[in-house]
Parts: sequence; C-alpha cells; structure tokens
Amino acid sequence: MKTLVLDAGHGLTTPGKQTMNGSKGVIKEWKMNANVCNFIEDDLREYGVKIYRTDDRTGKTDIPLKERVNQCNKYNPDLFISIHHNAGGGTGTEVYYHTNGTAEDKKVANLLAPKLATKTGMRNRGVKTEKWAVLTCKATAILVEGGFMDTKSDYDIITSEKGQRAYAKAVVGMVIEYLNLKKVNSSTPATNPTIKVGDQVKVKTSATHYATGQSIKSFVKGSTYEVSKINRNKLLLSDITSWVWDYDVEKQESTPSNQEFMVRIICDELNIRQSASFDSKIVGLVKKGEAFTVVAEQNGLYKLKSSAGWISANSKYSQKI
Repeated sequence: MKTLVLDAGHGLTTPGKQTMNGSKGVIKEWKMNANVCNFIEDDLREYGVKIYRTDDRTGKTDIPLKERVNQCNKYNPDLFISIHHNAGGGTGTEVYYHTNGTAEDKKVANLLAPKLATKTGMRNRGVKTEKWAVLTCKATAILVEGGFMDTKSDYDIITSEKGQRAYAKAVVGMVIEYLNLKKVNSSTPATNPTIKVGDQVKVKTSATHYATGQSIKSFVKGSTYEVSKINRNKLLLSDITSWVWDYDVEKQESTPSNQEFMVRIICDELNIRQSASFDSKIVGLVKKGEAFTVVAEQNGLYKLKSSAGWISANSKYSQKI
C-alpha cells in the first residue's frame, strides 16, 4: 500500500495567516488548508492509499516545522504534500519544491501545477523553488499555494467549497497519476478490519468530522459508542449524526453484565447522572478519593452499584483499581 502524508499549513492561532475581509469575512488560512486536506483524504479513500497528517486536526496548535518534518520521516511516505494559500497581492496558483530537491520533487511539482490551475480556473504561476523548512523531509515533497488570500478574485474562489474541492481534485488527480493508484474493490473493508457494525468503540482523544476536520463537541475522550454503519474508513456511531475516521477510535471490549470492578474518583468532584447520557439530569456528586463498584459501562459512563446513577468513564476523572 502506498503512503501519503498531508500537511495543512499553520494553525488557527498563527499570526497573520488569514484572508482579507471579503464577502465571507476573515477566514484563517489553516481552515482552508485543512478543508482541502480533508477533501483529498475523502477522495483518495477509494484508492487504498494510507494517509497521515502532520498538522493538528483541530487547528488549535501550529505544529512546529521541525516536528512536522520528523512526523513525516517517521511515516516514511511515498509522497509529502504541504497545502497552503498565498498572500502578497498577486493572483493564481504556485507549486514549490526545495531548492536542493530531487528530480522526483520537480516531477511531482510539474505534474500538479497545470492541473491545479485548470481545476480552480486561476492563473498558473508555475513551478518554483524555495528552501522551505517543511520540504526538508526525506520523502518526495512539494508545497502548494492555492491562490491569494488578499486578492478579491482569488478570495472568492478559495473561500468557497467549490474552489476548495477543485483544489483537492487537482491534487488527487496528480497523486493517482504519480503513485499509479487503482481503485479498490467496493467490498474492500475499512483500514481497521477489527471494527464491525455493532462493536463498541472508545474515542482515543477527540474525534473529528471526516469532511471538515473539526472536532465533534459531543465526543469526550474515553467515551464509548456503538458502530451503526461502516463505509470504508468512516464510521457512523450511535447517537452521533457525523461520520468519523476509524483511526479516531479503538475497539472497546464491552463489559459483561455480571462483571464488576472498582473505580476511584481522581478529580475534585464528579457529577452523578440519572441515565447513561451526558445530557441526562444530574442527581448527585462523588468526590476525590471515593471508591465505587461499577456494574455497567455505556456511552462513556459507568453505572454505580451503590446508586442508580452514572458517572463519566473518562480516565481524567476516574480510574480503575
């Protein structure tokens, strides 16, 4: 299986990296970069390529360039693509490879440049070289600039879903051509074949909507959900209306109804809820240091034997003993 690493440049808090105040207001560059990366991921799922990201999918942290390079090298990909948008009063798209880059870097850049301009309808500013730090990874690598954030004609394209999808389609077409990818059979299972419909899965950190990359607030680290549908690498979970990537969760072996265990409260106070839902009524409190017997686990909550209530199963608040 081929491996691709995508890098949505910058983060939501990176100073200065944002659009002009246009018809859609001011939009952070990372947001557009991330949208394009998400569309690329979605389109390439049918081709069986393994995809990793080096940026923070929530955008809250601008991952340092050195760390992005180290992450890329760890994945040892066949191709690395850093997705960006430009500024400086120009117009059109550009593709960069490192000044000291390889013939393969140049080849990839030249494959993408005309596709990107054609798909987006913007001017082709061509292939250029720079000593961008993110391009010092060991993989064949390019950095893409998808239009100018401070030019109205480009702004109207790059801030639209149509424009971002066009950007992504150009990259996808290049990746398919360069890596010689073929569509996998529609019956090919998801990347994680251990997860099946009906399984209970636990949220690893915070799950993200597969198309937007935005964190889904209803998810809590350690929460468990039942898998109701599977579509390749995407999972639809019970009580959740958004599809998520299978790598955001891990299979959780359900606790047999007759198996009990103890937990100790490690936060100052923790709510007791009436039912197995974080939206249910608060009926009491437990306090730090107290220990309880758990008789069931559901939707990221533990049912306490000593009461009819439920507490969060998040390991930040309670630990098994």
